[in-house]
Amino acid sequence: MMDLLHPQGRIIQELFILLGIGTNPLNSSVWPVFSPKEPDAPDNCLVIWNKDGEEKGNDNNSGEVFLYRGISVLVRATDHNTGYQKAMSIRSTLNKSVDHAVVSLGDSLYCIDCVTTTGDVMDLNMGKTSDRLQRFTVNALADIKILS
Repeated sequence: MMDLLHPQGRIIQELFILLGIGTNPLNSSVWPVFSPKEPDAPDNCLVIWNKDGEEKGNDNNSGEVFLYRGISVLVRATDHNTGYQKAMSIRSTLNKSVDHAVVSLGDSLYCIDCVTTTGDVMDLNMGKTSDRLQRFTVNALADIKILS
């Protein structure tokens, strides 16, 4: 396994733009996707953070470690239903639509073989009624390889 030249959150940010899950924050305000910092605006946005990954074994001959890189996707929305539906859509798209996707970041090319969510959508609102914005997370593991 070669080390990545960029954090997995940034690589997945580019994947989200490629798949139309989110948009480039420099070009659009319709579900812009950020990584790693949550912006003050716009209200409806996505933020991707790095998380611990999981080692899934190794090759005894080469010593290569098979590492699935962890991400957490924050969905922030102005209302509960909009946020929940977007989070569920992200969960479904990640599980069904990522198959050897290639993205570029700077001078590097990455192949995302697959992304698998690690559970259901998590509602971070915990019954709060005072918060203006609603938050949800989708956690996942991504198999990412650097191509160049």
